Amino acid sequence: MTSRWLRWLLPGVGLLVGFLVAFLVTGRNVSAGPSRPASVLEAILGMALVVAFLLAMWFLDGRSEAAMRLTGREPDERDERLESINRRALARTAQVMALILLGALIVANLAGGDTRPFAAFGAVLAMVYMGCFGWYRWRS
Repeated sequence: MTSRWLRWLLPGVGLLVGFLVAFLVTGRNVSAGPSRPASVLEAILGMALVVAFLLAMWFLDGRSEAAMRLTGREPDERDERLESINRRALARTAQVMALILLGALIVANLAGGDTRPFAAFGAVLAMVYMGCFGWYRWRS
């Protein structure tokens, strides 16, 4: 029962995100005023991109270990080499995102914009890192 529920979780959430993207795109265009009418094509394109990624992950789920990891499932057999690659990829992703966040904060500050959203995301990133570090340190 649980595996069947998890199998349909990705398509369900993906379609929900696709509809949300389409709704936000048309809502943004409507609020822009009469000079920028709502574009149904933009909404369809936004939803199509989300649905295309969703379908690719769903169909590759049983054939590709990378797709299995992206969908949240673990491969049947344990492969220590892939575990190491996955951990390094996650660590590098977090480092790159931290640098992008810091760069956006600096650019917003130099441009005289609001830096609070970037500072808040940076604080969340730091708290999650420290919490995870402490948790895994305590467990080992």
